[in-house]
Amino acid sequence: MQFDRDPNPYAAPRAQTSNHNDNDNYGDTQLAGRGARYLARLVDGVLNLLCVVPVAGLLYTQQIITMEDAQNQLIVMAVFGGASLPLNIYQWTLLSRTGQSLGKKWLRIKVVKTNGSAVNFTSGVVLREWLMMVFGLIPMVGNVIGLIDGLMIFREDRRCLHDQFAGTKVVRVLPR
Repeated sequence: MQFDRDPNPYAAPRAQTSNHNDNDNYGDTQLAGRGARYLARLVDGVLNLLCVVPVAGLLYTQQIITMEDAQNQLIVMAVFGGASLPLNIYQWTLLSRTGQSLGKKWLRIKVVKTNGSAVNFTSGVVLREWLMMVFGLIPMVGNVIGLIDGLMIFREDRRCLHDQFAGTKVVRVLPR
């Protein structure tokens, strides 16, 4: 048996390098691109809008809600929340079971914990989604936190503030 000996036994250890770009890898998985993450969020938002607009239009045309009512933020939040609740429940169920909302599924990305394991309801929904919604309700502070959350995607690990809270990352789903 022959051993390779380093000519200098006191030299610092050397890591084996690879040919791929380390900025795109975090752990053993390939990080999702910023554009894919944005488009997935946009698709989910459009789906929510498609649920809300017909309900709001119907309530307005039937004069159940008037323009004066629309000035009350609480009524608007109740209409938007009620109209999109079934879709959101479905999305939260998907997210907690598969790590993917509809937008993420269509764009072939998913949420996993930083160690690569699957997310659960707490990390996938409560900490990533609901906590950020609660912060968004705080006047002025919510806007700053939302801005910080969005800008953090430009870091090397592409983890936003909601990813930090939940201990998650968004990765590409590789074809089988």
